Amino acid sequence: IGTDVIRKSKIHLVDLAGSERVYKTQAAGTLLKESKYINSSLHFLEMVIVALQERSNGQARSHVPYRNSMMTSVLRDSLGGNCKTSMIATMNPDRNHTDESMSTCRFAQRVAMVSNAVKVNEEVDPQLVIRRLKKEVVDLREEIALLKGADDEETEISDETQKHIRELVASYVSDKAPDAALSVGPHMGKIRLCFQFLKELAQSGAQASGGGKGGAGSEEQDDKIKKLQAQVKQRDNEIVILVNMINEAKKGGAIMSGPGALLDQRGVSAGALEGQSASNPRKDNGGGGNAAAAPALVDPAILKDRAKAFEMFRQGYQKNDVIDSNKAVLKSKYDEAKSVGEKVNESRGEIAKLKGQIEQLRVERAMRGEEGE
Repeated sequence: IGTDVIRKSKIHLVDLAGSERVYKTQAAGTLLKESKYINSSLHFLEMVIVALQERSNGQARSHVPYRNSMMTSVLRDSLGGNCKTSMIATMNPDRNHTDESMSTCRFAQRVAMVSNAVKVNEEVDPQLVIRRLKKEVVDLREEIALLKGADDEETEISDETQKHIRELVASYVSDKAPDAALSVGPHMGKIRLCFQFLKELAQSGAQASGGGKGGAGSEEQDDKIKKLQAQVKQRDNEIVILVNMINEAKKGGAIMSGPGALLDQRGVSAGALEGQSASNPRKDNGGGGNAAAAPALVDPAILKDRAKAFEMFRQGYQKNDVIDSNKAVLKSKYDEAKSVGEKVNESRGEIAKLKGQIEQLRVERAMRGEEGE
């Protein structure tokens, strides 16, 4: 996409029949006639292979007899030149067919000695070039007409023209091609009409997407909104309590730490917090709160420091012990997962090393086999 150069390729899959000796098969009639055709086709193919082999060896062989048979003419692009040729030879292990097996091996050896010059088949498509140039000419003409201020169209756009422009806009919106274009000429009235139709489509799409909400998705969103609203309400109650603590600290009044003492001194706001913490009561020594976790008097300087204020709040929070224990469990799980990952990486390295050794042994065995032959 976006270029005039195209790539072409093709593949040939040929199933060659084996050569047959008539005096061994005792063929007659139609089978004898088919055997003659098979042997003649293989003979012409071997002539082409021999010629290509001689040319690869540097001999002065100018002519390759591709046109002797239909098969060699079709396979001209797959034998020598810009191609990749692969041959699979099958043989019969029976002793009576040793001559044919040796002939097949010699033929496969000749095919293996044929040299090819492989390259990418790229060429410029003239149809793409013509199409691109025509589009550029149309765009340039419209741009020139727009710059010159030419307005050959009627001042008022007719209903038929509006309908045609609406169809063009709809086709442009529905077209998923990256190079799609919307062209209505240099008429400014038509251009404004296109923008108007696009705006209508955008507004109708937004209304459809907004009105189509419902079902399970909307219920899940409503549940999330309710949960968030409850959390916000809880935070508001906590903020009210902290503000009251700050005001009383400024007045010089002693404030006991711990949720129990705060609930006794806060009236309506403390009552709201009491309703939230009633499901998880906290056992204190003597009912006076956790006096060791926070000082008996709130220092306004501490509240100005966000980190210190958060630490004081965390120490007085009811589920602080649970959070600390969860952190410890999470850290142990993380360390365990990290050790398992290291073991996995070590195992992968050993597997890769063993694969390399196996591949090296295969290559050595293959080389020994070739030397033995």
